[in-house]
Amino acid sequence: MNSEENEFVSCPYCWEQIEIAVERIPGNQEYTEDCHVCCRPILFHVDIGEAGDCCISTTMDE
Repeated sequence: MNSEENEFVSCPYCWEQIEIAVERIPGNQEYTEDCHVCCRPILFHVDIGEAGDCCISTTMDE
């Protein structure tokens, strides 16, 4: 069963730690969401492996 788990990442603008929900479905996801602290747009790259391992990178979405 796939589930949603929370992960912590750093905002590429203000460097604050923010918590995001990640759905543990194998594959790649890419989406934009505003930082909960500075309100600037963050581009999230999420890669979920077959075993459920998670790799998240964030970049400025300008």
